[in-house]
Amino acid sequence: MRADLLETLVRVHRLHGAAKAAISQFTKCLAAAVKGFGISVFAYSPGFVRTDLTEYVADPTNMPEGSSERFRERFDAGLDNSMEDATSKLMFLVSGKVDALTGRYINVRDPEDELIENMDTILSDNLYTLGLIK
Repeated sequence: MRADLLETLVRVHRLHGAAKAAISQFTKCLAAAVKGFGISVFAYSPGFVRTDLTEYVADPTNMPEGSSERFRERFDAGLDNSMEDATSKLMFLVSGKVDALTGRYINVRDPEDELIENMDTILSDNLYTLGLIK
């Protein structure tokens, strides 16, 4: 891998981590600020969604050398999510079934029944995400 590409990737990963931390704190603060109005706030991750754009980027003939492999590896490993799955989970969140979890991170792959089943544990242990239970 070229040194300049590696340096750029390291910089991007640092920024990505900082942005995720900021979203986490913003979600918690916004949820607390609007709780009295009956508004729920979630940090929702649809995951790596397969779209025309991600398909394009995963094709090495479209991108500079070394920049499409990560996308292709995620597709090949089955780590991508469909737009339908991402939308379905979003509709679940707006249904109100897990409003008590406001201020927390919800991932598209969090099983809906487990979110509901473990709601008391998530709340009593002040967990930010269902993944921390496992």
